[in-house]
Amino acid sequence: MPKSKRDRPVPLTKTKKRRSQDVKSQLMERVRDLVNSYDRILVLCIDNMRSSKLQMLRAELKDSKLLLGKNRLIAKALGLTPGDELQPNLHRLSRLLRNQKALLFTNRSLAAVSELLAGLTDADFARSGFAAVNSVELMPGACPQWQHSMEPALRKLGLPVRLVKGVIHLERPHLVCRRGRRLTPEQCEVLKLCQYQMAEFRVRPVACWDKAAGGRLTDDLLSETAAKAAAEAPGRVRLTSTVLDDGLSYFVPELLDDDPDDGGSSDDDAEMASGDEEVDDDEEA
Repeated sequence: MPKSKRDRPVPLTKTKKRRSQDVKSQLMERVRDLVNSYDRILVLCIDNMRSSKLQMLRAELKDSKLLLGKNRLIAKALGLTPGDELQPNLHRLSRLLRNQKALLFTNRSLAAVSELLAGLTDADFARSGFAAVNSVELMPGACPQWQHSMEPALRKLGLPVRLVKGVIHLERPHLVCRRGRRLTPEQCEVLKLCQYQMAEFRVRPVACWDKAAGGRLTDDLLSETAAKAAAEAPGRVRLTSTVLDDGLSYFVPELLDDDPDDGGSSDDDAEMASGDEEVDDDEEA
């Protein structure tokens, strides 16, 4: 018998609706309590956020409180103007809560926290939309670490490959990505196939508010670390498939100071760079 369109299932159970206003009020009250309970508040910039890495960070800071998310609500709880701020200079701190920022309430010194955060870096594979920190180029030759059945998929990713006696060969140098441009999903997949981890999870202090110093705010902490990281990053990385002592093939990186943008780029430069977008370092940070 055909089902009538007028028959509509009526659920007999009721779900408790979330009271969003109560949740917001509780969060704001919690922020105010944390301000009164801790001596310092640090604004942290989190690059390449991963949930597993954040759990590791929380484990290292068990005596502190880390708040992440709902930046507007947290900023409102701290105070947006000098007239409604909880403590002196907190309205300046709330203005820094943009993008991937977090608040750390702690009694530790700024030097101790900075030293701890410096040791929590971890390399990871880049995701789509990530701004490449260096240009990556694949060198021609045999790539036995790739199975022969991967040849059609590699061609779809834009790699100039061919099968020679059942072994995948890269026919010519191939520029995977260019420094300072956002990665596409295809470029991220190629970097992952090459086992090249370009992204790095790191937490950097942006500003520090000190209650004991009368609400003094130090907000120029990020510029030094950003300049140091940019200076240490190589301009170009060349990946070559090499057989190591264990008898297996790996893509061995070779760090070069020059950049393909300065000249000497491969034939695939224009093809791979099409549609890429220039990214400013400050925007990515």
